[in-house]
Amino acid sequence: MVCTPTALVAAAIAAAAVATAVAAAAVPPATGAVDEGLSPAGKVLTLTPDCDGACQSRVAAALDARGCTDVSVLPTLRLATAVCGGAAAAAAAAAGGGGRVDAADAETAALRTLPGVMAAEADTLVEGEEPVMEDGADAEVPLRLPNGEHYFWGLDRINQAALPLDQNSSTAGCYPRRGAGVTVHVTDSGCQPAHEEFSTGQVTTRALPGSGLAADGIDDLGHGSHVAGTVGGRRTGVAPGVAIRCIKVLNRRGKGHTSAVAAAFEEVAAAKAADPVRPMVLQASMSWTGTSLDAATERLAAVGVVPVVSAGNTGGDSCERTPARSPYAITVANSDIDDTLYRSSSRGPCVNMIAPGHKVLSVDHRGGLKSMTGTSMAAPHVSGVVALTLAEHPNGGALRVEEVKALLAAGAPVVAGWPLGWAKSACAAAPSTPSPSPSPAPSPSPLPSPAVPSPSAPAATAAPAAPNNPWGTPPWLVGWPAAPVATAAARWPSPPTVVGAH
Repeated sequence: MVCTPTALVAAAIAAAAVATAVAAAAVPPATGAVDEGLSPAGKVLTLTPDCDGACQSRVAAALDARGCTDVSVLPTLRLATAVCGGAAAAAAAAAGGGGRVDAADAETAALRTLPGVMAAEADTLVEGEEPVMEDGADAEVPLRLPNGEHYFWGLDRINQAALPLDQNSSTAGCYPRRGAGVTVHVTDSGCQPAHEEFSTGQVTTRALPGSGLAADGIDDLGHGSHVAGTVGGRRTGVAPGVAIRCIKVLNRRGKGHTSAVAAAFEEVAAAKAADPVRPMVLQASMSWTGTSLDAATERLAAVGVVPVVSAGNTGGDSCERTPARSPYAITVANSDIDDTLYRSSSRGPCVNMIAPGHKVLSVDHRGGLKSMTGTSMAAPHVSGVVALTLAEHPNGGALRVEEVKALLAAGAPVVAGWPLGWAKSACAAAPSTPSPSPSPAPSPSPLPSPAVPSPSAPAATAAPAAPNNPWGTPPWLVGWPAAPVATAAARWPSPPTVVGAH
């Protein structure tokens, strides 16, 4: 599948009826809690691009006239959500499961005929990928330095062009603002703002009304806090100066509603529309099927937000999921410590960049640190690099996603076939004088094909001969102390390893 906007919309809308029926059949009856699934009567509508305020009012009135409830219009992104055909769906469900699917599908088809509506689909369940279980073939990743300090290998990798790693994770040489002045919106399981990695007032979190989640937005899963920590944690983060605004859309089991994600995207788009000068990034480490969020991602980018999303953990084609397939997002695959593509990472032509994602050490929402694996851990590295770049750029708030892609790809080393999300090697040393402002953004140009590495890019480092010795022979650690630290307790850290992230 080629990820052009035309092919994307055509393929997505063509499959909408099938996806709606499958989604309606797959979810159990709603009980009012996000944990328990969705009613087949929940709908998400994509309005036409030219549907202005008057048009949106007519759509809302038409939904009311059909007996729909909980009607909500998302004006910036031109989407709408509602519960429609609930009585018919309930009657069909009482008659048998197949009748429920038919009733839901018929109502969805009818909604597509309303003036101002471009597409309609069931409000499907958004949930995490299957767990990524590590095995003996995985490269060994040290989580502490020989002196016992925590080691953040992802930060070490993104500031150098090639292996071996040098234990230097500084980017102050080129990015003295450290992301200050940029807001990164994290749509995930919420965050833990009181964590010691976050400075006072740096992180806020909440859930939106109608999401079925606790309004305070506190992370009860651990995924969102870990992601936010990689974006902007004091030690764990790529861009410690950023402001982080977390919107909780996933519950303690990693599940949520498409309608809640759409509402969160609307919140971010409205924030950018209200403050167009401030650079804003959307960090979304999740994936799902459906069509409405393809449109939401495109329209979010049109407002000026830079969406950064995870490629997924299926090991297959990222073009099969949204928003990873969107050409209006920066889609990030997962690299390992030896510069290979991590085995579970989704891949394909919709991937734009690659970043560290195996055993990434970051915030544990319960306190302390933990490691997690997945493209969810790779994407926030790139969100952090985007924040660093926009903070230093004289027109950072005006840059569009295609311009940011071009800036990041220019001169980037190629890892496993894709540009690495990196902070340039010259940035490793702190400057003696402030760095000059970078030049204005060049005209956007297509990214290099991932199948054809740049001639000047370093070749990917071969897999290690002895993966179980992180301090000895592995080529990505050449120059590190050959002898391990004295005790196993000192060598291997206390933070737990958690796999199964997106």
